[in-house]
Amino acid sequence: MFSLSMPEIIVIFFAALIFMGPEKMPKLAKDIGKFLRNINSTVSDLKKEIEIESEVKKDKEEIKTEFVKDFPEEKDPYLNKEETENENEEIIEDKEEK
Repeated sequence: MFSLSMPEIIVIFFAALIFMGPEKMPKLAKDIGKFLRNINSTVSDLKKEIEIESEVKKDKEEIKTEFVKDFPEEKDPYLNKEETENENEEIIEDKEEK
């Protein structure tokens, strides 16, 4: 994880022992353990969220391609507004003639 060798870890342990004292070392180790567990939990939750988002995106794309395959002649009224406006004008003219 941090690429610390065993001698480096021992030096850090003795430095903490000197500065913190032997009575505070168990609490310090407990707090460090909690901190690392929280980080690990947060990272795993973030990974799960990213996986879910990517699955949702894939599902949306699949649904879109299936819809286009099932209804190829359907027009999306928001893609070509000029055709929609012309069609609406024709409908209005037909109603006015009646």
